[in-house]
Amino acid sequence: MYAFACVLVELVLWQPLMKVHSKYTTQDLEEQLINAKEANAVVFVPSMQDLLDQREAMEFFASHGDDKIIEIVTSCSTIKKAEADNEGLLNEQIKVVESLAWYRI
Repeated sequence: MYAFACVLVELVLWQPLMKVHSKYTTQDLEEQLINAKEANAVVFVPSMQDLLDQREAMEFFASHGDDKIIEIVTSCSTIKKAEADNEGLLNEQIKVVESLAWYRI
């Protein structure tokens, strides 16, 4: 579900997530990743929560979507992993799909 939240952000903003993070959470993230790859080094990568915590990012996101899509992204990025004999995750996934069914593209 976390990956789905990332894809939803990209679809709503019509921008790669790396560019969104570069603008709102970690300046020059793309450059840092390129340098880390060349140096075979490790680099900090911001999380969806880091993005959701940024007021300006959420205002930008809301201007392209609405409160419901922000709620869906937040839900998807914070859902806990499924455990054996636990239907909780399935119920959360169903809620997300039902919420998205109202959107028309």
